[in-house]
Order: sequence, then C-alpha cells, then structure tokens
Amino acid sequence: SRQVFAGHKVSLLDHHYKTVGNNTENLGKVYRSFNDHQQYYILTDNGQLKSVRSLSQLYRMFPEFKHELRRYAAQHHLSFSTERREASLTSCVSYLDTLIP
Repeated sequence: SRQVFAGHKVSLLDHHYKTVGNNTENLGKVYRSFNDHQQYYILTDNGQLKSVRSLSQLYRMFPEFKHELRRYAAQHHLSFSTERREASLTSCVSYLDTLIP
C-alpha cells in the first residue's frame, strides 16, 4: 500500500495486487496470465479505513458534503474511469479535506 494523498482529516491510500487469470494452451505449452488490480481506500482521522472506487461511494461516506462534492466534480470534469480514477479521487479527497472541520 502507498499513501496517495495525506490530508489533515482524510487520506487516500491505494493497494496494487495481481490475481492469476486463465491458463491458455498453445502448441503443448501452458501459459498463465495475471490480472492487475488497483484498490483505493479512504482513511479518516478517527482510524476508519473504507474502500472507495466512485464518487457515489464518497457521497455515502460523507453525506453531509454530498452537494459540495457533486458540484466540485462537475466543475472540474472529474471522471472515475479506470484510467482517471486515481487523479479524480485524489482531487476529491483533497477538496474534502478542506471541507471537514
């Protein structure tokens, strides 16, 4: 695991891991494939660690800031697709850290 963003009230962590995929056979040889996975977690100042992959999950974790987060994500054209998830989560969590008293 590594710390992607360290805030005063919330932090963003990630965990990269691989799983074994399907075996394929070609000309008598067996080839094994591996799948890469990236999982993100929110760590709050009270020690809670929760998995997060989307903006809607952030809304459920912090319902009191739902409207602010929604507006921020729309204004900054954030996308939570696999390719842009880390940057968007980092941006949202950084903004969320400024909202929490």
